[in-house]
Amino acid sequence: MSEDKPDLPVDAEAVPLADLVREPGAKPELMRIVEADLPEKRKRKRKPKSFLEHLPPNARFIGAAVMLVIVGAGIALLAVPTKLVIVPVFVTATPLPLPWPTPTAAFADGIGKSSYDYITLETIRDTIPANTRVRLSIAWFDGQEWRYQIVPESEQSYVDARESQLAYAPLSLNGLTLTPSATPWPTFTPSPTFSP
Repeated sequence: MSEDKPDLPVDAEAVPLADLVREPGAKPELMRIVEADLPEKRKRKRKPKSFLEHLPPNARFIGAAVMLVIVGAGIALLAVPTKLVIVPVFVTATPLPLPWPTPTAAFADGIGKSSYDYITLETIRDTIPANTRVRLSIAWFDGQEWRYQIVPESEQSYVDARESQLAYAPLSLNGLTLTPSATPWPTFTPSPTFSP
């Protein structure tokens, strides 16, 4: 059995499609290869551009130098023993509660009383000598320690005294005299401390 072979194109050369359009009633020609039937040529892939390609040559050089310095510094830090590496430490101050907690006054129970239950441990402002019985008029905390406005038994003057300059007055019970402590119990005074 013989197979019917289609007519193969005679020309191996491509013909533009516009040349194949004929007038109506014209005699058809043999089949020709049309440009649209030809396999497309493969496009060459573009070489990827570096991220510095869009910069001018001077900027490319500077960018490459900066990257080289950064990489070199990183390698140098890895090679240096850890004891010699200086790491910057950023200290941030923790905000303290405002207002700060006020410590308790050592002589709070005697403020505003009319009795002379306290004694001075030293001369205060050349007005009130040491070992003078005084009463506490008012008191305030100055941020470091308590201060009291004291009045001696003579009621002639009043002076501001620090808590460390006062003590409880000695008590006499049936001929037995109790002496005051040299200083009252210390009070807690908050102070901000920063450590690196």
